[in-house]
Amino acid sequence: MVKLRYILPILLFLSAIAGKAQEKTSSITHTVERGETLYSISKMYDVTEDDVLRLNGKTDKRIYAGETLLIPNSGLFHTVVAGETLYQLSKRYGVTVEEICHKNPGLSVENFKAGQVIVIPSAASTGSDGEDDALPADSHDTMLAEPDRQTEVKTETRAVDMALVMPMTKGGGEQSRLIEFYEGMLVAIYDCKQRGISVNLDVFDSNAMSVADILSSGKVGNADLIIGPFGDDDIHRLSDYSKANDIPLLIPFTSDVDDVFNNPNLFQVNTPQSYLYSDVYVHFIERFKGSNVIILNDEKRQDKKAFIEGLQHELAANDFDCKVVSKSSLSSLGGLLVHDGANVIVPSTGDHTFLSEVMPALQNLVRGDETLDLHLFGYPEWQTYTHDYLSVFYELDTYFFTSFYANMLSDVSTLFANKYQSWYKKELMNTYPKYGMLGYDLMSYFIPYIWQYGKDFYTHLGTLPFNPVQTGLKFERVNNWGGFLNRKVFFVHFSKDFGLNILDLE
Repeated sequence: MVKLRYILPILLFLSAIAGKAQEKTSSITHTVERGETLYSISKMYDVTEDDVLRLNGKTDKRIYAGETLLIPNSGLFHTVVAGETLYQLSKRYGVTVEEICHKNPGLSVENFKAGQVIVIPSAASTGSDGEDDALPADSHDTMLAEPDRQTEVKTETRAVDMALVMPMTKGGGEQSRLIEFYEGMLVAIYDCKQRGISVNLDVFDSNAMSVADILSSGKVGNADLIIGPFGDDDIHRLSDYSKANDIPLLIPFTSDVDDVFNNPNLFQVNTPQSYLYSDVYVHFIERFKGSNVIILNDEKRQDKKAFIEGLQHELAANDFDCKVVSKSSLSSLGGLLVHDGANVIVPSTGDHTFLSEVMPALQNLVRGDETLDLHLFGYPEWQTYTHDYLSVFYELDTYFFTSFYANMLSDVSTLFANKYQSWYKKELMNTYPKYGMLGYDLMSYFIPYIWQYGKDFYTHLGTLPFNPVQTGLKFERVNNWGGFLNRKVFFVHFSKDFGLNILDLE
């Protein structure tokens, strides 16, 4: 009995230690959101793809929205369980509620719920023991409540200070696009000044001066917004600076920016492919519900393989009838069509040549049966084909998805193009997208928010009017501790009655 009297406390002590170790090193659960890939999830949690595969007993990297994954946890993350409050978590981890909220700017009353993953700040780094956090257990609602917008509107008069960091003297076609982007920015700044908004823009040529030297000079330290740069190393260097100094960083061109998963101040305009495709699937299902979908497969070109595979998965999950026919068997297409509903034809490639090869067969089917309900569905690059195929697009009732489209028949796009030509005595380049319009849209979007709300503009995105000349913008956080991705997508529709409609899919 004497021995047991001593052994039992020892066992309880060891059990407590083991429990603490488990708390810090065990896995957490992550529910896959639309657009996320194994790669993006690994970057969010600073682990490798192999780590995740091994922990989940998987060999296939394909994952789907709604799937639950185990993620190795270094102790920095916590998955909220039912009934937990921020106050409880602050006591558990020895930090304050304010410190948790600061580390997780994406937290809100609406999304603090079971299944959410949050970053837990290190008690050692914050210097907190959690004892000064004397908030009641239900205080997380107050801490996370959205600020009163009326009291946050800027009343002081000051300029919006911006810094453009780009290789302005890069040379070649890329330099021409950057110059046009900059010129579009200047037009937007002029328009903002006409509305009474004061703007200062400092331009730093990262070819003439390295990004490291630009940052060490301190000349961008007071910027309300940094725009740029090119190159993974420069983006990462600027992202670190942005995060450390709490300055918004706008990345206009690159679509593969790993820093967005861990920098709450980063805005990525060019949507990553997986996120773009996932949003397209949702809108495709809604738009063409009940339709007969036929994929025209090109055995030689695989440029849209990922899109087609994802689309087929979503169609199956939503009980769509989906068939596949190869170009070599195009003569059999007529037998796959339905006459009591809609038919949607989706080529497996965005290639111009493939489109020219299959269009005549589709036209013959439509002309041979006036009652046939047929639609052609395609890709963003098709907007560059309108010069060659405009009449065919109308005849085949064509749709394509995109995040940017300059409708030169619209007043807003025409007005900008005319102003650009008047200012610079040249036409916009025939690029995809048009870089002058991109520069104009981005400044027309961000400057009013910064002017009106200052550093609090993050919480007000989507509240001010915005009528783009080309670029759709809808920024959403990738997670509670990361930055923003542009999730805007719309369908451009060339209807049989010769209408051109941009379908805002909200």
